[in-house]
Amino acid sequence: MDNDRKNRVKKAIEGFYKRQEPRATGRKNNDPEAQLVKAIISHLTALKWNVQWYESKAVYNPKAQRYMSSQMKPGHSDIAGSTPEGISCYIEVKDKGKRSTLRDNQRAFLEEKIRSNCFAVCVDYIGSVEALYFTWKNMKNRNFAQSFLLRELPIKKETVDDLTFWD
Repeated sequence: MDNDRKNRVKKAIEGFYKRQEPRATGRKNNDPEAQLVKAIISHLTALKWNVQWYESKAVYNPKAQRYMSSQMKPGHSDIAGSTPEGISCYIEVKDKGKRSTLRDNQRAFLEEKIRSNCFAVCVDYIGSVEALYFTWKNMKNRNFAQSFLLRELPIKKETVDDLTFWD
């Protein structure tokens, strides 16, 4: 009987210490978008572009015991910088085949930059950045160039709020 009690106490103590250990948090799978961002930055840097990766997500603050919002403008692109010609560029990166997941604030940010004559695109593979840039750069008329980039943004998904129902 004494041995049974020892085992129960031992098991309870082990359980207590197990609960006190910090749990492993974070992703267990790969983040394909992050890998694509790194590959695009590496490719563009080799082409003499000056670009950086910006993550505009909330970060947990242990002192405040809450998530603190980013100081970046909502919808800011994943990659921002300048081309070798000194033109500002903003690139929103999505997983392959997921361009349609572009959020409204991301779309608004890209449209704002396009209208101010910056190169701003949403891409899902490396080659599209270069192809879109050279097509855009070779356009003589800036209005056509802006229209080209605006058309290249993914089609905005209609929500129930956007639909108008007629009787």
